[in-house]
Amino acid sequence: PKRVGNGMTYSRVLSALAVALLLLPATASAQSVIVRVVGPTSSPVFGALAYLIDPSGAIVKNALTDERGRALFIGIPPASYTVRVDMIGMATGETARFEVAEGMSVAQDIRLESSAIQLEGIEVELEGGRCTLRPGEEGLAIASVWDEARKALSAAAFTDELGSYRYETMIYNRQLDMNQRILSEEETRRAGYMSTPFDSRPAEDLVRNGFVQDDGRERLYFAPNAAVLLSDVFLDTHCFRLARSDDESADMIGLAFEPTGENRRVPDIAGTMWLDTETAELLWLEFRYEYIDRDISSRDVGGRVDFRRMPTGTWIVPEWWIRMPIIEQQRGFNGTPRRFVTGFHQTGGRVLEVREAGGRSLGQR
Repeated sequence: PKRVGNGMTYSRVLSALAVALLLLPATASAQSVIVRVVGPTSSPVFGALAYLIDPSGAIVKNALTDERGRALFIGIPPASYTVRVDMIGMATGETARFEVAEGMSVAQDIRLESSAIQLEGIEVELEGGRCTLRPGEEGLAIASVWDEARKALSAAAFTDELGSYRYETMIYNRQLDMNQRILSEEETRRAGYMSTPFDSRPAEDLVRNGFVQDDGRERLYFAPNAAVLLSDVFLDTHCFRLARSDDESADMIGLAFEPTGENRRVPDIAGTMWLDTETAELLWLEFRYEYIDRDISSRDVGGRVDFRRMPTGTWIVPEWWIRMPIIEQQRGFNGTPRRFVTGFHQTGGRVLEVREAGGRSLGQR
């Protein structure tokens, strides 16, 4: 045997390691579940989001499937579980309930079928006029479009939770005139591990205190991230309808949302999530601010958040911006102060490069 430091050999080191493993308490034995997901042709499904669910319906863990269609859950407590799998363009799959005993490893196979309702076949006029709370009833066109948007948002929220990407971003601030021409611009770059390239507030805070908030010095305008759009408090206070793009050549369908109007004293948002009708992938979200002061209200005050599926199956926000009003105040002939919009301040950012923890680049732009 080859000798190592302190006169020990590799064979003795391995023997000592084996003894140490045998002496570990039984509670350290890890229960695991491995899930293999295949599609209609029995080929592995890459980038599907798998959820491990306990008997109460709570999500214990989630994971994305790899190139072989596998998702692994380790270190879970002994219990009974089900696994639900979501994949854009495919119907949701779920296993029967199964038991995981102490020290046990369980394998589960799931076959996903192509989604029965294709977005290309949805007629916007049929339900475009209805604004529906929590579009979850099966068979409704609104529910079908929301289900595809939900899958992408869930994957984006999962990516944020991982925080495993190193982003290089460019952040800009622009001053625009009333015709949105750029008068001045400043750019800064930053790099590092981030949960998401832009920051939002928790959904409960935004719904309670507004998407526009005054911190005593200035007005702060917030954009929603994926977690906000998926939250119960957002779904309970906004309704959804279908929308058609003004560009007739664009193969897109929109899922528009607006506040229910129960609290018009708090600034809110309305907007549209745009999906590709062929792939069912979420492309971007555009939004505007509602219930802000009439003097500064404008259709040009709002923002946009783009979404992009990465080669690893995760989803990121590659670009975003918010456009805010520049406000001046004058006194009228009767001495009454009047506020009006003189231009816009637009802040935004782009992801220039994404790298994994090991350093591998996942793309540049």
